[in-house]
Amino acid sequence: MKNIRIFATGATTKDGIGLAMLLSFLRKILLTSVGNLSFSVILAGSGRSEEKREATRNIAREIEGKFKAKVYCLHQDLSKSGAAERLMEQIDDAVGEDPFDFVIDNAGFADNEVFRKMKPENIRDMMMLHMVEPTMLIFYLVERMHTRGRGTIIRTSSLLGLTPAPNHAPYGATKAFVNSLSYAMHIEEEIEKSGIQVVSVCFGPLDTEMINDAELYARIYNYFRIFVMKTTNAADIVAKAVLDGKQGLLIPGFRTKLLALVRFLPQPIPALTARYFMRNIPDGDPNLDRIWKIFGWFPKKNKE
Repeated sequence: MKNIRIFATGATTKDGIGLAMLLSFLRKILLTSVGNLSFSVILAGSGRSEEKREATRNIAREIEGKFKAKVYCLHQDLSKSGAAERLMEQIDDAVGEDPFDFVIDNAGFADNEVFRKMKPENIRDMMMLHMVEPTMLIFYLVERMHTRGRGTIIRTSSLLGLTPAPNHAPYGATKAFVNSLSYAMHIEEEIEKSGIQVVSVCFGPLDTEMINDAELYARIYNYFRIFVMKTTNAADIVAKAVLDGKQGLLIPGFRTKLLALVRFLPQPIPALTARYFMRNIPDGDPNLDRIWKIFGWFPKKNKE
């Protein structure tokens, strides 16, 4: 029986894109496989509280109930220095040093605030969680993939990594780093013909609780509802594209690709547009209502 090994960070939130991608990969691998398969899955979460640990264990039990899988729950806060090395030790203790077939790097958070008003600890944690520790973790894991000559790395990024992102400046900057590193790795692995697949997924607005600012989410959903994707739909697109061999940058969904076109405009235009939509649109703005009516689409009014 063939065993597929999957490692995932940021897949411990019930409605999150990380878990949605993991489940979609498990389903699609089973559907396209020949012969019997089993899975060894590692869920790596921060484990900052017993509530979070229990939520991770519940997700593990759900996966084991739906798939022929053994799920291991590891807890390591990747926003802390040295976390990658500590997590590698935990991985080796749990499942040994064999390379993973799939690595899903999804841990992250957003902070809707002007840069100079952000909390210093949030900036520091975001840079560690999105850049430093995941980069070191992938550095260690990809070397093991090379010993076998195959493996897939999926990194969660954002359209905000393709253009300036006012009010999300550190977030957009860290995602630009993810895109640049992932694409460079993809080219390196292609040149070496190593069999290693590297994908950076630039998501647009998703129907998820990652946006912790309720007012911001309501504004985005109100005026960008046509572009907001369900996490399950986005995850299915990603899983299919990756299993079909997609590499480099992946922008899932036609409407998300339309949004991504703003990066080809003169730089001040997408930057000022982002700023306008992030902070300055009152609910039910009459000017935008008139624009949407031209296209026969009416923004959804928020309930009192």
